[in-house]
This record gives sequence, structure tokens and C-alpha cells, in this order.
Amino acid sequence: MTKSLFLLLGLMIITSAGTKAQFANTSWKGMYKVPDPTEMILQFKNDTLYLNDPANGTIVETMNYKISGDTLTIVKISGSSSCDDEKGVYKISTKDDKLFMTLIEDNCYDRSAAMPDDPLVKVE
Repeated sequence: MTKSLFLLLGLMIITSAGTKAQFANTSWKGMYKVPDPTEMILQFKNDTLYLNDPANGTIVETMNYKISGDTLTIVKISGSSSCDDEKGVYKISTKDDKLFMTLIEDNCYDRSAAMPDDPLVKVE
């Protein structure tokens, strides 16, 4: 029983780490509502997530992120939103170089209202 529990726990950790590794160093573009529709690029690094405005080359928001299974949790580090330390939690999945993000819970209206309605497209 104990061996099975440790094996299951190990597989869950490996799967979670693999999911995060799948996103590290990738970029995704989409139309954010800030407040008018604006093309932005969401850039995943190892533990940091950047929301970039490619039109003027600025970083609009810097966030810490964590991925556990199919759940992305983000917390603002710096930027123009009023989110402060509020967590945003989103279900994520990919298919055909598209990133689908579905709101689970986000008490920061600035962030949740700005999220794209359509999937983000992978930037090569």
C-alpha cells in the first residue's frame, strides 16, 4: 500500500513538472481587452510569466506562475493592473498550437476581464 502511494505521488509530481516544462520558454499571442482589443503576447519563462505589448515592446504585466496538472495559478509581481497579490486560477490546455484558458477563479477584475475570449496561438 505504501509503495503504491509513493508511486502515485511520484507520478503526479513528474506529470506536474512535465506540464510546467511544456510551457517554459514558450510564447502565445492573442487579443486581450485592455480595455480595447489589443494583440498581446503571453510569455512563459521558468517561473515568471510576462504579458508583452508587441506594438511598443513594453512589458504590461509580470507575474509568478505555477502549473499543477491542467491548472495555471498566476500572481502579479508588477504591472499596470490593480491585481496586487490576488491569485488568478485558470484551466489550461493546448491543441494544434493553441492555448485554451478557462477561468476557474480570479478576484482581480482587471485581469479576468482582459483575458482573451479566443484561444492564444503559439508564437514560433
